[in-house]
Amino acid sequence: MAVAVFLFISFGGMPGAHAAESMQPKFTVASGKIISVYEAKEGDAVFKAYLVSWKGHQVVVSDSLGKTNYKDGDVISFIAMTLQNPMAGAKPDILAFQVVPTLEK
Repeated sequence: MAVAVFLFISFGGMPGAHAAESMQPKFTVASGKIISVYEAKEGDAVFKAYLVSWKGHQVVVSDSLGKTNYKDGDVISFIAMTLQNPMAGAKPDILAFQVVPTLEK
């Protein structure tokens, strides 16, 4: 849920942000098998994302914090979020996917 709140708040500085007050993100927790892993590193910075099958589509699930270490074939849990476009009356809405944070250290 913290991820959904982060994305919701991040629209505050965009044009049309007055519409953000009425936006209600919708999200569900889903799971899927990893098809491919995407990773990059530059200095101490990392990027991690996973190509996963979701409802018959291949989607990229982000790990914005870079804390996971999943491999091809692993089944992961993730948040599927639908957000209204922050530009007043604009379409399409936004569909985003984020790895579910874990309590593991």
